[in-house]
Formats: sequence, structure tokens, C-alpha cells
Amino acid sequence: MACDENNDAATPVTSSTAPNSAAALSESAPLTEQEQKKIRRQARAKLRKHTPIEQKESLRWIEGVRAARSVAEACPETTCVCIADSEGDIFELFSEPRETSHAHPLELLVRSGQDRINADDDGPLLETVRNTPALYECVLKLSAREAKVDVKRQGRNGTRASRQAMVQIRAAQVTLRAPWRFDRQLTDQILNVVLVEELNPPEGEVPVSTLCKHDGDSEESQKGKDHGLDRPCFVRNGCCARYPCNR
Repeated sequence: MACDENNDAATPVTSSTAPNSAAALSESAPLTEQEQKKIRRQARAKLRKHTPIEQKESLRWIEGVRAARSVAEACPETTCVCIADSEGDIFELFSEPRETSHAHPLELLVRSGQDRINADDDGPLLETVRNTPALYECVLKLSAREAKVDVKRQGRNGTRASRQAMVQIRAAQVTLRAPWRFDRQLTDQILNVVLVEELNPPEGEVPVSTLCKHDGDSEESQKGKDHGLDRPCFVRNGCCARYPCNR
């Protein structure tokens, strides 16, 4: 069963055809346009939750990791890193096998698209990282950006002037709590996370803030912390630092 989003206005929705509608409406009373939209949104959300990932467009990210793993397998002298933007922040992505037959498994670097739960303390992932000491500070040159669409609030898609941004970098190892899936049991995943966040942005400007999830070697990561730098911070002059500039 598929939901046709282009057919929203084809059939008027009434309280008799919309389950769980407000009891105050009579059986024959038509619902308002906003009520109809709400019911359709709820129906689409329920359909998405009960659709296997193999039938979703998100599967392309999983296929990308599998293809990258094949490349890593063929390059035993190279550390291969599969990089994904926030659309790739899918829990199944972190559950994908990344081991190879040699000493260099595939690594992941994903820009966070949602604030997940840290299973270690049941708190939001973002707050967990913010409560760790800053490991590094640097200045980023943010390019000017003109909004491509009419946005109602400033954010990653809003217009901004070019400026210099002082950012702090924090990193931590966390256990991501596995979300519920109707058709399979996912397991918690241990990952390193890197937070790049701007200090004291100009008045009226949205601060640069990027959270990246990285699955690098935890043992090497701990060795780096002993020297004041966390291994995932190799991205400080690369991907994590680059994303805020380009967005």
C-alpha cells in the first residue's frame, strides 16, 4: 500500500471518514482544511514507520556504505572514510558491517541530522558532548550566502553575510540508543561524536553548530585524548570544519 501525496484534494475528508477525529464534530460535519492536512500527515507518518527501509529512498545511503566497504576491501593500505550529510543520519547506517579482511575497516563520518539519545545516561546526545571539555579552537571563514528559498527563520538555509567565526571542538564516545523498528531488532551502537560550535556569534546571526558522528577506532581515540586531542578531531581542518562554511 502506498500513499499518494498528489491526491490529497481528491476526496473531501469528513468526521465520518476520518478515524479519531474530534468528538465535538457531528458525523456529517466536514473537517476544516487544516484538520484534513493534519490527518493526512499522521497517516503518512504512520505509513513511513511501518515501511521497511528496503522500500524507502533512504536505502541509497545503506547501498553507499556497502559500495564503500567494497572499495575499502580492495585498498588494504588505505583508510577509507565514507562521508554522509545529515540525510544519511540513519541508524541502520551505523549498524551496517564495515569490517574488512585486513587491518583497515571502513570508517564513517556522518553529519548529524537529529539529536539522538545517549544510552549511557538517557540524555540528549548534543548535551552529552557539550558537557565535555573543549579540545581545540580555531577560526573559520564563513562565506556569504543568499537563501535559495523564502525561509521564515534564520538557520542553515538562511541568508548570511561573510564573517570570521571562532569555533570550539568537543568530542566524546557515546552509545546511541537503538530506535524501534516494526520489522527488526536494532542494537545500540558505540560511536565517537564531534561537535563544532561557534562562540559569541554577532547579534542577530545564527551560531555555526555542527555535530558529526564517527565510528573510528575507540582505542586510538582514547590514546588521542590522553594527549589532549581526540582522534575524530582529524576532521577539524576537513569535513566537520568544512560543513558549517558550506552550509
